[in-house]
Amino acid sequence: MKETTTKGNRELLGWAFLLTGFAVFVAIAVAVPLGIRSYLHNSTQPLATVLQANQGTVRIDDSSGNVRAVLAGESGQSIESGAEILTDASATALIFVRPPDSDKLLARVQVYGSTNLNMIKLDMPRFEMSTSGQQAILELRGGRISVTVPENEGREFIAKVAVPSGEITIDVPGQYSFEVTNSSSQVAVQSGQASVAAGLNALVLAVDQRAVIPADGGLFGPIDAERNLIVNGDFDSGFANWDLFRWNVELADQPEGKMNVSTLSGESTLEIFRDGEGHADVRLRQPINQDVTDFESLQLYMTFRVAAQNLAVCGIQGSECPLMIRVNYIDQSGASRTWQHGFYGMGQVVPGTTPDACISCDVVQNSHQFVKLGQAYFYEVDLRADLARQGYLPPRLIESVSIVSSGHGFGVEVMDVSLMAKE
Repeated sequence: MKETTTKGNRELLGWAFLLTGFAVFVAIAVAVPLGIRSYLHNSTQPLATVLQANQGTVRIDDSSGNVRAVLAGESGQSIESGAEILTDASATALIFVRPPDSDKLLARVQVYGSTNLNMIKLDMPRFEMSTSGQQAILELRGGRISVTVPENEGREFIAKVAVPSGEITIDVPGQYSFEVTNSSSQVAVQSGQASVAAGLNALVLAVDQRAVIPADGGLFGPIDAERNLIVNGDFDSGFANWDLFRWNVELADQPEGKMNVSTLSGESTLEIFRDGEGHADVRLRQPINQDVTDFESLQLYMTFRVAAQNLAVCGIQGSECPLMIRVNYIDQSGASRTWQHGFYGMGQVVPGTTPDACISCDVVQNSHQFVKLGQAYFYEVDLRADLARQGYLPPRLIESVSIVSSGHGFGVEVMDVSLMAKE
């Protein structure tokens, strides 16, 4: 009887070991593929993100505690998730977000003065089989930024901007601006669409709409945003709404240049190039014909690159800048005037030889502005404030805005231009 009982116990123990081993085998057989699948779907890699100082000195605080200073004109520096970007009142920056090993632009972030921006997360799936999208999660703690998201035919790209008491999600190509002060946060949509969430409140912003998130809570919107008086300033529709003027070439045996809209790094870009001797110029103009008497501000923005130039500064008359932005307007007295600003990428200002302004132009102007050759740059100016500073009456009517290229051999790329009117 005792032997029978012992034998039975051994059989039960054997079965227990067998069943336990089988269970472990099944668990491993299921867990390993699931683990591999999870790794393939959830593993990420960082997006290639480069910061370039646009003006002044920009500070980068890395997540590891390292502090870097980037000066205007220096080559761009790589930044990673967790980096904090700080600008003082005299500094601005450009941030370019791309997939690794690609020149396709996912987002361009313009960082203005007195801004604190935290790059919380910048990543994308490591493996093609993942269905997740590319993402950039930013935190604007104070100051102002603009975000441009070009058309993207590949994997989905989502940008999220956290602000005090809220978060904005961008999953549609377009142009967006954000501002955070002590009293509130604001987001405005120039083109595209944005989803805004603040506590239990949420809304969707369309073109020319904005939302306000007070620091003490709540959400107000949609509210009319600043109006962009320029149509198709990002050239997504080619030359639509723009008038193209004929090339003016000084020497009969010399060639004209080329002006076209191309897709560079995934972004529609106006290209103007000329390789030749002697003077040549070309102009692209958009009629505006808008009464601006009651507008509080007229903010002109332009993002561009001077890619090539072989004439020092802007020539001996100061009239041959590779790139000039020009605004024709009627002032409050009824006089017709032209405001103009020029940019160049090479040469030194020498009075009497290469002046820092156009000495043959009857225009309102500041000194020509140097930008590093081949480096992207963004420019902004409040026209009303600039005219007042120079002692001129404010505009009553904006007639037109023109982009002008001039010189001997030159090349420029204009990514966008806008004239934002605030009532």
